[in-house]
Amino acid sequence: MDPSQLTLTDITLRYADRVVLDRLSLTVSPGERVGVVGDNGSGKSTLLAVVAGLLEPQNGTRVVRAPGGLGHLPQTLDLPPSSTVAQAIDVVLADVRALAAEVAALEDRLGTLGGAALDDALRRYAELTARFDARDG
Repeated sequence: MDPSQLTLTDITLRYADRVVLDRLSLTVSPGERVGVVGDNGSGKSTLLAVVAGLLEPQNGTRVVRAPGGLGHLPQTLDLPPSSTVAQAIDVVLADVRALAAEVAALEDRLGTLGGAALDDALRRYAELTARFDARDG
C-alpha cells in the first residue's frame, strides 16, 4: 500500500473579499500527528475542509494520499435536535463500521472458497484489512 501523503503548497482561499488562507504551505510526513490550533475565525475549519477536499482553494495545490481513506468530522452534524450522542457516534463511525462488517463477511466466506476464488478473496481481504488498520479500526 502506498504511504500516506499530505502536502499543501501556496494555498489561498477567500470568501468574497476576506482572505482566510493566504499562501499556506504544509507538509505532514507519514505517521506524523498534527494539531491545528488558533483563534475562532482564524481558518482552522476551512483548512481542514481543504485537506478533506470539501473546499477548493482559489490558488495552490493539494496532494492528499490516504490509503485507509480520509475522514472529516465537521463541527456540527446534520442531525435532528432530538438526536442522542450515540446516534451522532453512529453517523461518524458508519464508514469504519461498514468496513468492519465487510471484513467479517469475507472472513465467513473464506473457508468455503477454493482455487482462483480463494486467491481473489484473500487479495480482497488483505486490501480491506489494510484499509481498516489504516483507519485505526
